[in-house]
Amino acid sequence: MSVRINCTKSPELSAEEMALLREIGSCRRYAVANFELRSSKNDEIYTGAMENVHLLDKNEPMTPVVERGELLEELKEKGLIVLNYELRLYVKSDYVIFRESSLYHELEEAVKEAKEQNFTFDILHMTKGIAALTVKGKYALSKQN
Repeated sequence: MSVRINCTKSPELSAEEMALLREIGSCRRYAVANFELRSSKNDEIYTGAMENVHLLDKNEPMTPVVERGELLEELKEKGLIVLNYELRLYVKSDYVIFRESSLYHELEEAVKEAKEQNFTFDILHMTKGIAALTVKGKYALSKQN
């Protein structure tokens, strides 16, 4: 049995959103990560430090990374991509750039200081994920080509 899903409507997209959609569509895997602050005293509490992080370079400054994360969230809300942070398997090499990034090292330093001052959030954790096009996202790309 086969299932066919037709999508004939695409939302309005900015040039930046379309460029990011093309980038995701052209990648074999579009690795993303959430940087979270957790507590060694209570494993049920955590807070997001940076969400939907995708790095182009390990020394990339924070502003473009945050802006890209916001664009990823907008594409998700429009139904054009899915952000999956519940990976059972992943390619380890896809996430090396995150751990080696200057942003991650800055957060590590902040967490180190927090631990010394006995703050609640004293563990840095990275949740690995991927962004992938939905049927609607593939349709939006096909209409732009």
